[in-house]
Amino acid sequence: MFRSTKQRRFFVLLATFVLIASAWQVGTVPTVSASETTPYVRGNVARTQGDFDAMMQRAVALGSLRVIVTLKGVPYDQHSAILSAQSAVAGRLQGTSFTVLRQFQSTPAVLLRVDAAALQALRNDPSVASIAEDGIRRINDTASNGVIGASAAWAQGFDGTGQIVAILDSGVQTTHPFFTGKIQAEGCFSSTEPADAGVTLCPNGQETGPSGQPGQTGTGAGVNCSSAIDGCYHGTHVAGITAGKNYSGGPGYDGVARGAKIIAVQVFTEFTTTASCGGPAPCIGAYDSDIVAALDYVYNTWSITYPTIASINMSLGGGASAVPCTDSPQEPSIANLRNNRKIASVIAAGNEFATNTISYPGCSPSAVSVGATNNSDAIASFSNRAYFLSIFAPGVSINSSLPTNAFGNLSGTSMAAPHVAGAWAVMKSKSPTSGVSTVLSILRGKGPLISFSTNPGSGTITVNVPRLKLDTALQDFGNVQTIGIFRPSTATFYLRNTNTTGPADSQITFGASSDFPVVGDWNGDGIDTPGLYRNGQFLLSDSTSNPAAVTYNFALGVAGDTPIVGDWDGDGKDGVGVFRPSNGLIYIRNTLTTGFADYTMVLGVPGDIGIAGDWNGDGKDSPGVYRPSNAVFYLSDALCNCSVFADHTLTFGNTGDQPFVGDWNGDGVTGIGVYRSSNGITYLKNVPTTGFADISFVYGSNADKAVGGAWLLTTVAPAAVPSGETAPAFVPSSK
Repeated sequence: MFRSTKQRRFFVLLATFVLIASAWQVGTVPTVSASETTPYVRGNVARTQGDFDAMMQRAVALGSLRVIVTLKGVPYDQHSAILSAQSAVAGRLQGTSFTVLRQFQSTPAVLLRVDAAALQALRNDPSVASIAEDGIRRINDTASNGVIGASAAWAQGFDGTGQIVAILDSGVQTTHPFFTGKIQAEGCFSSTEPADAGVTLCPNGQETGPSGQPGQTGTGAGVNCSSAIDGCYHGTHVAGITAGKNYSGGPGYDGVARGAKIIAVQVFTEFTTTASCGGPAPCIGAYDSDIVAALDYVYNTWSITYPTIASINMSLGGGASAVPCTDSPQEPSIANLRNNRKIASVIAAGNEFATNTISYPGCSPSAVSVGATNNSDAIASFSNRAYFLSIFAPGVSINSSLPTNAFGNLSGTSMAAPHVAGAWAVMKSKSPTSGVSTVLSILRGKGPLISFSTNPGSGTITVNVPRLKLDTALQDFGNVQTIGIFRPSTATFYLRNTNTTGPADSQITFGASSDFPVVGDWNGDGIDTPGLYRNGQFLLSDSTSNPAAVTYNFALGVAGDTPIVGDWDGDGKDGVGVFRPSNGLIYIRNTLTTGFADYTMVLGVPGDIGIAGDWNGDGKDSPGVYRPSNAVFYLSDALCNCSVFADHTLTFGNTGDQPFVGDWNGDGVTGIGVYRSSNGITYLKNVPTTGFADISFVYGSNADKAVGGAWLLTTVAPAAVPSGETAPAFVPSSK
């Protein structure tokens, strides 16, 4: 949703994934009953008897209603089962007045026009999961690029190249020079509905077909609607924020995913009367049924033809929900795009000044919902938010493309959502196979937290939701960490760029034979470099050359402690900690300076070895211990001043093995490893669960100490590690 800088009343298209924000909430997420949701609004699911009574009154007054009927127990994308269920529902409506308007192929739902008697029959039908009057959703830069760190992300080598974002909006001026060479495909989903004074906006005059097929595809199908209709500039503005590219004589800035391409999808219908617009006519609005059809077409057709679609932006919405709307007509499509195509649906939260609700369809639990802030991280007053909001992004006075070949400022959650949709393409350009949950966890784990109060029905609570910070999220995301060893006899780190047997790719001499080796990204550049722990003193280096020089020198802990390393606050830089084997205490510090611990935790027992990693993929590290006596890892997702139990307990290795950790496959979740000094074999596992090793190989020798990290990928002194550490046959192992 959007607002103009003159505060004219507009709505933006939403394009976010909804994730319950319990990880950021102070207190417990309350249970909200159906009776505490917002009153019946066209397009909201009829959850209560009061909702249904209001819908029935409208059916009696108008004679008939367009309703989306979602079917119970029918799997998504099972065409024959869906068709059978649709036909069965229609069969049970015999004797009433109804018309089948659209039978979706992949979504277990059917669009009907029904009278009051048919509506009551649907209410009584046990195969019906939900009923919603076919809603009409309204359309709900670049100082902001600096706020979210877009240019810093591009400097890391990733700008969305190879990825595609689908813009479901009011169409895009595809000939705008901001989009030169960027339009991958086009489509139009729009309806003609005399009862609403609605007329299709597909350029060829056609409307969405009876099975959800587009009214038009191909060149010109996704072009913006006429500038004579208010709001038809919206999709062009949204697309520019997402993936616009500067040109000679252009605005001097780029969109967030400047290397990505665009699928322009027009999903709006023109309404020609003041009654249908609720104000000045003509106006535009998008039927829920056309949005569902467009989402299904992305799933069934475009995602097959163009398998690198990273995200869908929907800066549109209407109505509201105080709870995740699992019964939203769009939820099945959004969920299946997320789960089966790894495509994020990024949706605007809405612009109704609400502090307890999110607009449909952004309230869908599988969506990524986006609220708006200004460039100083103050929440925009118009931005909807609720305890389950996914993320914030800049949405105030955002400059972007407008028809015809123009640029201008708009404000709204409609402008916030495409920042996130574009960021998604940048993240996927680095790690194309990552799923929606992984990307969202990393994005949520790396941005500054924005606090607000909300009352979801059982008292006021404080919620902390992150604001998009793309550069810090990108730094570690998708990085495959590889192994190394510290050889005390030479005080040298020998590092490999692959998790395989072979000679070292680089070496760095640092410290003394009695030191305890650590590695970490001390300066936030995405490269891990050496460190040492020496009798209560950390000596850390930013050097990637040989030999290393001390960059940070500070005290933490006492003699006998063992060091741990982790990015405790998600800022892209590693902090340190110590584990005290004598009592199981863990002391954690965020800054690389002498001082008191920021956290003191109890985890483990005397004799354990402290470790740390991102065990749940939320972008932040937390402690764990390895117990050599029983070869068990005890890992916690908590970071607090408290005693904790392990969230993950797993057996891996043999008694006496040496533990170490790393993200071996780049999925954002830290894996584990053990080094068996008796035979020099390293065993790595990608997920913190009991099971066989995913990788095993020989590297190092008897007295070496294992480390894992993301090294500078250069080859130095390939014969640095003594010969004789040759590769045996690869042997998968559970130990």
